[in-house]
Amino acid sequence: MKRLVEDAQVELYQGDCREVLTRFPESYFDLIITSPPYADQRKNTYGGIPPGKYVKWFIPISQQLLRVLKPTGTFILNIKERVSDGERNTYVLVNYGYEGTGLVMDRGIYLA
Repeated sequence: MKRLVEDAQVELYQGDCREVLTRFPESYFDLIITSPPYADQRKNTYGGIPPGKYVKWFIPISQQLLRVLKPTGTFILNIKERVSDGERNTYVLVNYGYEGTGLVMDRGIYLA
C-alpha cells in the first residue's frame, strides 16, 4: 500500500484493494473511487477475468469496499461493458449464475 497524499484532511492510497481494505475499520471512508480490471482485458497485466465469472470475482471486493464506506459515503466504480461482435456485454450489471440479480442491483448501488 502506498499513501499518495500527505495531508491531514485527505487520504489517498494506491494498491491492491484486496490487501489495502483489510487495514481499515468499518465506515472509515467518505469516498471510494475504483477502476477494477475489465473482463478479458489486459490479460498480461491482470490475468483477465472471463465475463461469466466477473461478478463472482468482484463480490468479495465489493463487500470490503462497502464495509469501509461510511453509510453517507459515495462509491464510484469506473467500469464499462465489453463489446464483442458489435454487442455490449453487460457482465457488471447482470448475473451469470451467481446469487441475486447482479453486482449493482444486489448491493444497493445506483447507476449514474
